[in-house]
Amino acid sequence: MIRLTSFRRRIHELLNFPKTCKPFICSQSGSLTIESSLVFPVIFLITAGIIFFGIYVYQHVSLYSAASSAAERTAYTWDNSYKNPVTGDFYPGQQDGLYWHWLQDGAWDWLRLFAGNRIHSVQLDSGSDAERQDGNLIRKKLLHTKRLIPSGISGEAEYDNSLVERHVTVRLSSPFHVPSVLQWLIGWKEISAESAASVTEPAEFIRIADLLRENARKFLDEAGIENIREAYGKFGDLQGTAASEASLAFESHAQAKAYLQKLVYGRQSTRTTDEVGTWRLIDALDANMIAHQAYIGYKDSTKDLRDQLQKDAELLRNSKLNGVVWHFFKRKSDGSIGPSEKLRKQLEQNGIIVVIHELN
Repeated sequence: MIRLTSFRRRIHELLNFPKTCKPFICSQSGSLTIESSLVFPVIFLITAGIIFFGIYVYQHVSLYSAASSAAERTAYTWDNSYKNPVTGDFYPGQQDGLYWHWLQDGAWDWLRLFAGNRIHSVQLDSGSDAERQDGNLIRKKLLHTKRLIPSGISGEAEYDNSLVERHVTVRLSSPFHVPSVLQWLIGWKEISAESAASVTEPAEFIRIADLLRENARKFLDEAGIENIREAYGKFGDLQGTAASEASLAFESHAQAKAYLQKLVYGRQSTRTTDEVGTWRLIDALDANMIAHQAYIGYKDSTKDLRDQLQKDAELLRNSKLNGVVWHFFKRKSDGSIGPSEKLRKQLEQNGIIVVIHELN
């Protein structure tokens, strides 16, 4: 009986344990802290993941934008390797030659389709000055891409001419700028992007179509090998009709003037003046009534040049000329070229265009 009573008492104590236990065991205070300590790491990891994923997307989009812009600008300036890849500007007379499309643009590379690689490519993270001057026109044009990508980015530029389609492809890569611990966790150390742009020349296409439509039969019937050789000699050698750096260096004003007259299809002329002197000698006046003046070597703001400048400014104000261009050529003896900063500002303030004929 005593044992049974003791057993019942134990059962009663167990059933009433929540009411009889000590307060620090049964109290619910602090439960929020425990729950927060369990949930907060999960929320933190999710937030950090979203942040780093946003960083990755931003860097990838920036890299793709650089690749897309580089490919587009390289394709845009493909018709002339002397064009500035950013602005598209080039000096008058700087061209790649009459037949570069067929002889220097990889037009016949498709014949090597089964014998080798017909893709032309250059690395954009290596020194390119020597490569730019190695005589390969395609490589020279592809190396323009290096001026279009930000520093710290490496990659490769490719050109493919399949006759039916020509396109430039740019592949870039850059380090993934996040803490090294995160790089180790996710396994990403760099970001890569690729973009391609088609090379199109609407003007050239129209010229070729007109040539084939109107002159092809006549050419085939009448042109012989001697006529072809004569035309070839007239328009220059395979390296292009662009003047070399040596040919743009002159020792006398007469040589520079003769070259300028051929360049702009102009002739020597004169115009009367009223404010300074009585007349102005124009080295080359083109068909658009634009005056071109030739200068060799380095020129400072001397009295003689200021008088010439004032004459040109007067002719412009009085609408006797539609424009004035001062051309500066390199002096062959010492290599000097161009106006001084003071003279350049004076010319620009009076609406006179400055052209410096110096090949890089």
